[in-house]
Order: sequence, then structure tokens, then C-alpha cells
Amino acid sequence: MTNQYTIEIETAPGVWTAVDGYQRDPLTITRGRSDEQSQASPQRMTFTLNNRDGKYSPRNPLSPLYGKIGRNTHVRCTIDSGVSTRYVGEIPSLAPTWDEAHADNYIQVEAYGITRRLGQGQPTVSNALQDWVVAQSTLAAYYPLSGGGETGYSQNIAPGKTGSFSGYGGAVYRYGVDMGASWLGTGLEINATGDSPYMQGIANAVGTNVALDFVFQSLGFGVLDVQIWPNLDEIWNLRLNTSADAGTAMVSWNDGNGGIIGTSPTAAIPELQDTELHTCRFEIRQVAGPTIDYYIYIDGQLILTNSMGLTQLVSRCPIFRFHYSRFTDQTYLNMAHVALWADNTAANIPTAQAFTDAAFAYAGETAIARITRVCSDAAIPLVTVGTAAESTTMGPQFTETRLEQVRDVETTDMGILLEQRDAPGLLYLSRASMYNQTAAFTLAYNAGQVVAPLEPVDDDQYTRNDVTATRRDGGSDRYTVDTGPMSTLDPPSGVGRYATELTVNVETDGQLLDVASWVANIGTLNEARWPSVTVNLQAPGMNSTLRAAIKAADVGDLFTITGMSKAFIYDTVSLIIIGYSETIDPFVHKITFNCMPAEPYTVAIYDTSRYDADGSTLTSNITSTATSLSATKSGTTLWTTDGTMVPFDVNVGGERIRVGSVTGASSPQTLGSLTRSINGVVKAQTSGTAIELWDTPRYAL
Repeated sequence: MTNQYTIEIETAPGVWTAVDGYQRDPLTITRGRSDEQSQASPQRMTFTLNNRDGKYSPRNPLSPLYGKIGRNTHVRCTIDSGVSTRYVGEIPSLAPTWDEAHADNYIQVEAYGITRRLGQGQPTVSNALQDWVVAQSTLAAYYPLSGGGETGYSQNIAPGKTGSFSGYGGAVYRYGVDMGASWLGTGLEINATGDSPYMQGIANAVGTNVALDFVFQSLGFGVLDVQIWPNLDEIWNLRLNTSADAGTAMVSWNDGNGGIIGTSPTAAIPELQDTELHTCRFEIRQVAGPTIDYYIYIDGQLILTNSMGLTQLVSRCPIFRFHYSRFTDQTYLNMAHVALWADNTAANIPTAQAFTDAAFAYAGETAIARITRVCSDAAIPLVTVGTAAESTTMGPQFTETRLEQVRDVETTDMGILLEQRDAPGLLYLSRASMYNQTAAFTLAYNAGQVVAPLEPVDDDQYTRNDVTATRRDGGSDRYTVDTGPMSTLDPPSGVGRYATELTVNVETDGQLLDVASWVANIGTLNEARWPSVTVNLQAPGMNSTLRAAIKAADVGDLFTITGMSKAFIYDTVSLIIIGYSETIDPFVHKITFNCMPAEPYTVAIYDTSRYDADGSTLTSNITSTATSLSATKSGTTLWTTDGTMVPFDVNVGGERIRVGSVTGASSPQTLGSLTRSINGVVKAQTSGTAIELWDTPRYAL
């Protein structure tokens, strides 16, 4: 069979043009991870272009592709007459090469996936709150207040808007203070303004509905007056007060002529009496006639609302102000991210909860929700595999490059991030998406479906039995495996201590023990590793069905290998693909899969999985043909006698035995109606040999 592949470049949006490749050089594709512990490098494709006519020289004005190709031109490779896409990426450079006589002009091309570009020269993005605020259509004014210590005032950075925020009348303040949240950036410290000095922001907003959001934090809160000025002689005032009334809120309205309408203060508000970071919203809405409704939110939750019947209408908000007063036992007020919204339709103004979620950098959202949102904000195409609800809940989104933010998801959820195979963009596989899979294909070793050498590795490269997990901006927890053959005990009782540390961005410290135990679970897998498996799709042992299944398989899929008794391996080998390298020339299509053991990803599901009887051993010797055995309990559980739960398979000294019945309500029990040597192992078994459920899940959900 002759292999045919087609290479195409995108010469205009959506227009793919086939190129002339030299098949004297094999086409190679590498994708995904090279080993279990690495992150995926940008996927890569190499091939050689025939450039004898200068067609692919990007600076050649006589080329029909002049002005259509250059840096980061999209390229793709398909096989099977375009049915199967094996690669989509970008060509960062086209460097023509020639011999001395210019008889052989060619270009050796190295194309890469999108992560190469995302990892080079990308700026650190603004924090999650700023990203969200500036994307909203009804934003009239936005002052992050995140300048350095020498800053005197802030500029309005709302798109298309102007204005400034500064202190007047002798207000005492300074920029560059820590807001107590590393993801949020610095803020403004207000020492005191009293009644006359004030901090003022220009809004120039138009609309019958106005909302003012901000973030605050104080070790000892004083009295803060938040003012919205619909007109220069009208003031809506929100007073947050811990000086005299133990943390309350009260709203009043001043018509500018001494006529003040006030409301009674709320009950005590706990958020005004702690030292944590909070959000506040003051919102006014003009409803029927001159009736004005007002709303006060703390951390996205409504704490006060009422209506006032007034003669003045709300149509704009040119300015807003803050006054802050404190007594000797009270401290400065830290403030940041002041945003003012205005619109004639209240529903067009983002909710207070949406502002709060962004202010706390979406802590608590799932890993799949996080990576989906981050990629959407950056217009990065993304496909996810897995259910969001089953992915890890994340801590806050930190101020990093986009690639670092998506890598943070990968590290925390312990999934796999790579590029899509058939389109430009990223692909994310959650860890949970790789649980309990059925095989995408099965290779028969004894039928010549695996290219030699196929060699297991039984070493300590990935052994980890003492794991400490640390949360970013949080605590840490430790998990050790202290019993068993892979434990921290010195040989021969164990393997000795293999310690490691990792940092993840989980939502709470309470998740760290699960993280550490999962890493230890993988690091104490007591079986051989199969780092790579190579197949030749043109091998005589292949058939069209298997060939199609192999080509359809991708990173994250599970496959199995059977028929390995000649290599003294009697069990089915189950592996998960974490990456691969592929070589295509006219006569060979070879794929080498990089693999990790699938056994840790066979997990128990509560109330549906079968559980092991711990500490079960043979009471006495049995022959290689015995059809029953006596099992003695040394642990806490017995084998079930429920007839609906049989048959099931057990592992006794490496022999797979099928159990057809269980009798006995106490230890020892009888396991009967045995079918011996399911996996081809024929042997007598000795007293004291462990009896374990075959393929017991090693990690419970």
C-alpha cells in the first residue's frame, strides 16, 4: 500500500491550497506529551517543500503566492484523500535553501501548534476583574486605582471614555497599597477626607439607571459616604458606618437646597466589621414617574432596597464622590476598581453578583469553566473533553499570561492540555474524562500488530510515596504511603522514601489531601510502565478495521495489548495515550504512542462499583486444578455471599481466577465454582497468598 498525504496552506481565510512536497523526506508529526510528567510541547510537523520554481519563497514577487504566505501561515495535513486530518498548525518561518548551482531549491519546514505563539512575547494580562469590566457595554467610567506609590490621580480607562479620579480639598490618600488579594493588584488607601475634602471621579454618564461598584478592605472600618450626583445640586448618599452603629448602611437624598430625605439604618452588616475584601454596589433606578428605587449590595447580595417619590428625575451622572472619616481606633480604607454603569434600561447594567464574581477572580469555578472563560476572553479556540461538574474547583484566576492561566488549569485539574488535531486551537482533556474508558482499539502482540521492541520498564523514575501539595496563596497538606510494597519503608518491606512537592490552585486547603493522595496513588503503582508502543499501519498483521481505529484514536484514549505470554506477560496491558509521533512516507505509516498506565484511572464509583475484601488470604494450599479455595480474613471485610454479585475475578499470586459462588458468614469463607487460569497462568497456590479483586479501582470518587 502506498501512503498518500496532502499538505495544504491557507492562502486566504478559509482557502486551502495544496503544496508540492518532497516525499524523499518522511513527513513527521509529534503531538501531546513525551512522558507522564511533562507538559505537552507545541505540536510539530516537519516536511520538505519543492521550491525549484521559487513558488514558496515569501519574498518572491513572481510567485503566485506572493503576499499570501509568510509568518504563521496556517498549514494542515490530511490522509485518506482528505478524510482524516492529522495536523493543523502554523509555519513560523519559510527559509529557502539551495545548492551551489541552484539546481535544487527546497524549504525544510517546521510547523508548530498555537501554544508556540501563545508562549512567546505575550503580555501579562490584566486581572480577571479588569478583563470583565472593560468588556461590558454600559460601562461609563472605570478607575482600577492600581497605580504605583508615586501616583497622584487615575485616568478613566473605560473604552471610549475620558475623565479622572483624584482627591480635592486636602484629602489624604496614597496609591500602591496591598488589597490583600494577590490576583487583584494594588489599590488606593484613603486616610481621611472628612466632610469637606473628598475623592471625586468623573463619569459623564447618561441614563435613567446608574450603578456604582467598588472593592474595599479595612482593618478597622470608619464612616464611608458614597455619593452619586445626578445633577450638580442633587446628591444620593450611601453611608456605611461602623463608628456609632456597629456596621450599618443608610441611604439619603439631598435636593441641594437643604431638603434631605433619609432612611433608617439597616441591621448590623458583618462585612463592615471584618478585615476581609468585599465589594459594594450603590444603584439608583428611575421607575414610573419620578419614583426612584435604590439598591445596596455587599458581595453581590442585596442588603437594602426602597423607593423614594421625588420631583427630580434621573437622567445622568456627571460625577461621583467618596468621603471617609475615622476615629483613633479605626484605620485607613483601601479601595480599588471603581466602576460606574449607566443606561436607560436597568437590565443592561451587569449584576452586582457578576461584578463580585469577577472581583474574587471566579474562585470556586470548575477547571473546565475556567479554561473555557479564559480562552473565550482571549479569542482562543478551545475544545474541552469532560464534564465541567466533574472537574476540579479552582482558586482565583491569577494575573498571568493567557497560556499561564490555562496551564494553571491543567496543573490543578491534572488533565492534559494540547492543541486540536483538526483545527487551530487548544484541546483540554480533564482528568475525570480519562476515567473508566473502554478501549479505542486492541493490539494483538502475537499477531504482529506491535512493532518491536516492546519493552516494559520497571524502575523508580516516577515513584512518589511522600507527597506535599501546596495551594497558591494558601496552605499545604501531605500524604504518605507507609505500608505495602511501594511504601516509604526501607527495602525489603517497601521501596524507601520518594518525596515530591507540587503547587496547585485549588479552591480550598481542604482539597489538598485529595491532590496529594492522587499523586501518591499514581506514584505507587506497583506494575511495569510501557512508555511507548509503536505500530506500523502497513504491517501484515493489520486489517482495515484496526487501521481505522488506530488512526481515529487520539490523546487521552485508552488501548489494550493482548497475547503477550511469550514475553511472560499474562495480563492484558491497558494504556492511555498521552502523546504520539507519526512518520509517513510513501511506504510506511508508523505511529509511536507515548503512554501512561490506565490502571490508576480505573476508579470506583460509589454504589455502582465492586469493592475488595481487604486482607483476604488463602487459608491452605491449593493445586493448579482446584475448583474451590478457603479464604481467611485478616482485614475488616468479608467476601459477599450475595448470589447476584457473582461471578467475579480475583488475583491469586498472579493467576486470574473466576469465582462462581461464595459461602460462609464468617472467616474462613469458601470461594467455589472456580474457573482457573483465566489469564493463562497455571500454578499451584500456597497458604497465605493474598486474594485480591481483579483490577480493583485504586482510587474512589
